[in-house]
Amino acid sequence: MKRILLPTAFLLLCASCGVEPGEPAAVAAAVVSDTLAAVDSIGILMGDSDYTFGAIADFAPLAGGGVAVLDRIAERVSLFDGEGVFVRSFGRHGEAPGEFQWPASLCVLPSGAILVLEGASGKVNVFDSTGAFLSSWIIEGMGIYPMEVEAFDDSSFVAYDFSMDMDEDGLSTLFTLWRYHAFTGEVLSRYVTWEAPASASTDFTGAFLLFATDGAGRVYLSRAASDQWMVEVFEAAEAPVDTLLCFPGLARIAVESDSQHVPGVPRISYMYQDSEQGNMASGTTNLPEFFPLVAGLEIGPGGSLWALRGGPDARDWDEISQDGEPVGIHHMALGDTSSVILLEASASGGIYAFDATSEDYHRLYRLEP
Repeated sequence: MKRILLPTAFLLLCASCGVEPGEPAAVAAAVVSDTLAAVDSIGILMGDSDYTFGAIADFAPLAGGGVAVLDRIAERVSLFDGEGVFVRSFGRHGEAPGEFQWPASLCVLPSGAILVLEGASGKVNVFDSTGAFLSSWIIEGMGIYPMEVEAFDDSSFVAYDFSMDMDEDGLSTLFTLWRYHAFTGEVLSRYVTWEAPASASTDFTGAFLLFATDGAGRVYLSRAASDQWMVEVFEAAEAPVDTLLCFPGLARIAVESDSQHVPGVPRISYMYQDSEQGNMASGTTNLPEFFPLVAGLEIGPGGSLWALRGGPDARDWDEISQDGEPVGIHHMALGDTSSVILLEASASGGIYAFDATSEDYHRLYRLEP
């Protein structure tokens, strides 16, 4: 079933519409607009080591309003309650069970299990809700880079990964969005597989996507290459069960330069064979010609879908009900046009954000309307 959502019920945020960010334009009375402001922060410049971060790699809200924070420099996970008070930490550098080598991503299952994925090795470390080590296993692939991991249900998660493979034709790049059993590593669903030769001229746009999960067996996916504001809905099966289609006539905004940050599009390094010199060279995934119409996806408080409107200053989240109806617009009042803001929300937890381009020290912000 395809749902067509009428554009008059949303806030239009594009250069041609003449509407300031956060200002409603022809918004239906049922759609509520508000501002997400920082009401608290976790992290200090110096002092108590429980509250200092070397570099925040990832974070995930906990049931009840708390948050788990993965520190890439300290190579540990710290848990905080809903008031921002430190509860406990676990993990350290090393190769023994419960230790990390370049931890990159974090995921918390509804059951309370905490997963930490390591970059390069593709190792998945599984802990219980107290931080006790349970098991570990390896995602197959060379140079695994987990760009996003989200809980699917109590025993499985969905990961958007980049890796490289070697065959008789040379190196190839591989992007996957697969669902894994959290405790065994079994591949349960293959939602997206995109592969191409490792080449400086390869167009990676078709591989870029964003996704969110509700922790109860649903996956929401938006492709950066789509020329429509479209979100595909998956369950355990590998074919979409529904499609949310909004703003069929909305034009995308052009990217002005190759060095400009494009919200919703990852930039990762890769290796390829230089055809002229005959040796190995390195490159960076190319940027799309246009900003994606959707620059971020989250499941917000109450279980509704939040979609970040794409553009050079992505700060406005459209909220959509589980029935596909527009119900809210949330303007994120954090950072400026040059900031890269990462936001994580959950149906049962709080809303947290991180300024990845902060000029001083790393800290996490708790947001409320």
